[in-house]
This record gives sequence, C-alpha cells and structure tokens, in this order.
Amino acid sequence: MPATVFSARNKPFICRLLNKRTLYFLYANGIGVSWYEYDPVLNQRVKMIKEGLVSMKKRTLAVLFVCMILLLVGCSNPGKTSQAEVLIGASEKFSNKEIEQAVNAVKTRFKKFKKCELIKLWYDEERSDDHIREYLQNGRGASNGAKEENVIVLLSDFKTGDHMNANTGFDDNVTYSDWIWILIRDDQDSAWVVDDYGYGY
Repeated sequence: MPATVFSARNKPFICRLLNKRTLYFLYANGIGVSWYEYDPVLNQRVKMIKEGLVSMKKRTLAVLFVCMILLLVGCSNPGKTSQAEVLIGASEKFSNKEIEQAVNAVKTRFKKFKKCELIKLWYDEERSDDHIREYLQNGRGASNGAKEENVIVLLSDFKTGDHMNANTGFDDNVTYSDWIWILIRDDQDSAWVVDDYGYGY
C-alpha cells in the first residue's frame, strides 16, 4: 500500500480529522502541529488550546501561592509567653538570678508549643524538690548523671488554641494546670536546659 502524501492540498483535510484532545496532546508535548496553519478552523482551535494552557498555568501558580501562604501562617504561630504571670517563691538552693534564667529557658522552649499560651509559670521549692527526687530515681535523671544541685523544676498553667495538631497530644481549647518543666545544667556556671516536661512520673 503506497504511503500517504501530506501535501499542502490534503493537509486541511488531515487536520480536520484531529480532534481537540489530539491537538492538545500534540501541543502540550511539544510535537509540531503546524498543519493548523492551513486551516482557519483548526487555527482558531489551536489558539484556544494555547490560551487554555496559559490559563491553566496561572491557576496552578495561584493555588500553589495560596498553599504556601497557609503553610507559612501555620508554621509561624509560636507559643505565646508575653502575658504569662511569673512567680518566684523563696529558695534556699538557688538565687533569684538562677531561677529567672530557668524561667527564660522555659519561655524559649514554650515557643515550640504552637497555638498555645502560657498563663502562669512559678517556682515552688517544696514541690520542685518532690519532682526532682522522682526525676533522679525514676526519670531521665536516673541515667543521665544529673546532680540534684543542678536540677530545677518549674510549674506552669497554659491553654491551647483551636485546631491543635493531633501530633501534639493536646486537645483544643483546654487549660493544662500544674504542667512541670524539668531543667538541668552541667554546673552552677552553665545555662539551664529543658530536659523533660509533662505531668511528672
């Protein structure tokens, strides 16, 4: 069977056999479709396809932009500490400066509690000592070599916001009371580091 000759005379006929989906596929994949130049109907059809592709790209970019904005908003909602009430009780073990440094360390760590607000943060030496004993005997302190004079426990109240991430383990719009923060340091001249937190052991 002789090969078909695609001459200028039969190109318009051949082009009319190409439906819109075929033309779209050819154009989208960079395959030459210059046949449409021989037929005004196909010329208009390919023009519409080109405009559709441009419009589709614009819509895709717009959707991606909105998604990025939502992602940034969700990632830039750190825990709030500016309005927290801070109470420092009497201490025979630590100076006010040492306790204040522990308070600042907790506030810094709390910023990772997204959509939460710190209501109250305080030091109660008697309760702190109880938690320290538990920490050293049954908690991380039993294995990390921390010494009692280099461990401090602060207590706090905080509330959660709307639509909390399930991975946090927190419920929406709930106030957590007596949440403890266990901080340790290498020695008296070292900075406090939050080693553990929660509801104790």
